[in-house]
Amino acid sequence: MPDGGVSLPMIEAFDHRTGQPVACPARGRLAGLFEEPREVPPLPSPENPISFYRVIGAGFAPNVVNGYLAARLAEPGEGTLAALWFACPSFPDTYNQPETELRGDEDVRYMGLCVHGLVTTLTSECLCDDELQPAPDTQGVVTVVVGPEDGSVRAVAHARGYHYLSWKHLDTPLLVYRQILPHPDFSGFVGLVPVYDPDEDAEQRAESFMGRYAPVGVVCKISAFIEDASACGLP
Repeated sequence: MPDGGVSLPMIEAFDHRTGQPVACPARGRLAGLFEEPREVPPLPSPENPISFYRVIGAGFAPNVVNGYLAARLAEPGEGTLAALWFACPSFPDTYNQPETELRGDEDVRYMGLCVHGLVTTLTSECLCDDELQPAPDTQGVVTVVVGPEDGSVRAVAHARGYHYLSWKHLDTPLLVYRQILPHPDFSGFVGLVPVYDPDEDAEQRAESFMGRYAPVGVVCKISAFIEDASACGLP
């Protein structure tokens, strides 16, 4: 039987902030992280050094168990790439070990890093927690290089023990770091970071609230990275 002998599910929409039911969005409606500018203010322009800021994810599948950080990148074509580093939280590796029991003391249930389009749901590439394993002697810190879809640049990054993400054909790449069900006592909890407000003068960079667990980074010329990664401030 095509339906498995059970009733088909009912699709409902809820406000992620209140949990109250709301009308479903119209079919075919374009959705993007910044689709509702009255609720989600624009992030700072691309920066160097790179810092992440907290967003609530309106228009981008928000819910009460997700936490988002985001950072805009310079437009591709400028001959640069981004290099990021952050401490990886503990998590249950249920992908590689499906029998893993959830103990409840893990830092997060899941975390991941993706390259999205700034105003669309287009996603070029992602790395999730089980792929973001730190190399030995790095004190749990992972390094991710984000750049063009270029096999030679990717190969150099991998040869040096770095992870690689490509923005492929995106014109306005946006890095999004996500946590699901973080432990309330986790010092790298995204919820410790205030939601970004361009009219607020107080400190809002994620690293000021999450410490070493917040992604930070630098912008570097691709040619310099290929010749010597230390020129970009990387080991």
